[in-house]
Amino acid sequence: MSDTKPGSGRVAEMTWPEIEAALEETRTLLVPVGSTEQHGRHMPLGVDAYMPEAIGARVIARSSALLAP
Repeated sequence: MSDTKPGSGRVAEMTWPEIEAALEETRTLLVPVGSTEQHGRHMPLGVDAYMPEAIGARVIARSSALLAP
C-alpha cells in the first residue's frame, strides 16, 4: 500500500503514485467529452468541452471517482 494520498481527483494534476493510490479506492474514471464547434464570434470554441469538465469536477468533489483530462 502506498503512503501517498490521492490529489485533487484530476488525473492531469496527479503523479503516478497518487493515481496508483487512488485506484486502490476506486475504479471509476470520468471522461468528459464535448464537441468543438463554432458558436459565432462571441463564444470560444471550447465552450461545449468546458461544461462536461465542470460537471465532472462536481462529481469528483462528491465521490471517489477520478477525472480524466
